[in-house]
Amino acid sequence: ADKSGAGERGSRGIIAALGPDGKPSRIVVIYTTGSQAT
Repeated sequence: ADKSGAGERGSRGIIAALGPDGKPSRIVVIYTTGSQAT
């Protein structure tokens, strides 16, 4: 997984390649902005 840097409003992207036996078969991207979570 990789995290991008935070923007002015706390925006952040998290990217991961997932799959069985270490062979990535899916790319998952989570993008958040304005979250109160740390």
